Amino acid sequence: MANKIKKTKASVYILKNIIILIVLVFFSFLTYQKVAFLLRHSDYFMIRSIICEPSLRFMEASLVSNFKGKNIFAVDLKKIERHLRVEYPRFTQLKILKRFPDQILVAARERAPFAQTKVNGKIVTLDPQGAMMEVSTDLDDRLPFIIGVRLVVPKFVLGSRVDSIALRAAFEVIKAFRSEPELAGYHIAKIDVTNLSQIYFYINDDLRIIADQENIVRQLKILGLLLLQAKTELKDVKYIDLRFKEPILGKK
Repeated sequence: MANKIKKTKASVYILKNIIILIVLVFFSFLTYQKVAFLLRHSDYFMIRSIICEPSLRFMEASLVSNFKGKNIFAVDLKKIERHLRVEYPRFTQLKILKRFPDQILVAARERAPFAQTKVNGKIVTLDPQGAMMEVSTDLDDRLPFIIGVRLVVPKFVLGSRVDSIALRAAFEVIKAFRSEPELAGYHIAKIDVTNLSQIYFYINDDLRIIADQENIVRQLKILGLLLLQAKTELKDVKYIDLRFKEPILGKK
């Protein structure tokens, strides 16, 4: 009998604690809802200023339409970031931050044009990460034009990245070329990566350089030294083949 009474008291005690917990959770939820409502409708948290880097000032009209006069708790930063990335594909690392109580900070980095190639049959400018920056009808003679890359994307979106083995090989050649001090006075006009064991690229418009994908950094170091030594003789050279231990200079 005594055990039964003890069990009954224990059950009542547990039930009482559960009811108290439910009541506390309920009132906590109500308090949260009320505080959230007040925060989302208070003039104190209305966005009054948008601070962006000088290079992003041209975005101000779009930023104002997205933020000005809205509650800082109510705006969906991720959604607006996605929208701005599509609207301004020339920019990367776009970040939007809240500075309480009433400011929005915007930062981004402009993409640097790196090369051109064809994507879905269109001439496209790419940044160093392979992101599509813009579509063009003409070639930009300041940028290497990559041929031999067959890029087809299901949906053409500026700012999105394209990739292939051939494109990565071309980028590796261009980056290695630009990192060699002895090659600073030269420019890759066109690079053909149709065959990765026989990559062609052209400098000074008509001097053809032949390389392969293996140890491209070493090959371009040799090219730099070779051009430094044979600068006066280049007018008689049609091509330089770097794939062998001793580079081959083909005469015109």
